[in-house]
Amino acid sequence: MKYALVVNSNRCVGCDRCIEACEEKHGGSHPGTFYTNVIKLTHPIHNIKFVPVLCMHCEDPPCAKICPSSAIGVTSFGAVVIDQEKCIGCSFCSLACPFDRIHYDATAKKAFKCDLCYDRVEKGEKPACVVACPFKARIFGEYNEMLNIAREEAEKIGGGILLYPGETHVIYILTPEELKTLQDEKILTIYREYPNWSRLEQDLANYSRWAAIPLIVGLTLYLVHWRKKRIDEILRGGEHE
Repeated sequence: MKYALVVNSNRCVGCDRCIEACEEKHGGSHPGTFYTNVIKLTHPIHNIKFVPVLCMHCEDPPCAKICPSSAIGVTSFGAVVIDQEKCIGCSFCSLACPFDRIHYDATAKKAFKCDLCYDRVEKGEKPACVVACPFKARIFGEYNEMLNIAREEAEKIGGGILLYPGETHVIYILTPEELKTLQDEKILTIYREYPNWSRLEQDLANYSRWAAIPLIVGLTLYLVHWRKKRIDEILRGGEHE
């Protein structure tokens, strides 16, 4: 069964209880903002002053495709999860994310992101941030049910839903004006065309890692050949003098 998390920024009051719950859920070893965050708008519009942000949980995540240690996987219900034991801290996933939703910690040399509390979901529970929110700015459930609820809520405010059909498991409820503001604030800006361009980029990157071996060997041989040729030229020049 597929699940989705709906974000309704019109209901968010910036209480940060979701971040606190997230931090408690993940043991408090790292700030909750490594997994999710609530951004305060510089230029509020209508009812929106705060915007919850988290991993969009892609169906075919570019971050997983570029990970050299296979540390990132997708659960049966759609959560994209980083295995910290396998993570080698290369930060490729952070660079590959088209939504800028992966936090790389240079101190821990690890990447962190929302995992939709997959272990809770597997037990029939909801993500910690959803349970903690007192204003239902985040709701969670079966994918199609969440789509219907999101559409109904969007109609009430004269807006629509922002999602990438069949591509992500996080849905935003917004009016056109709110969407424009969030794009202007670079909160919901996609840093590259998604999903096709980012997939193409990561496929190329995967190929390039293997291609780097013969490239390095070839470059080394060329430099050796160039050095020998240059030495011969210098020696011949000395003989002519």
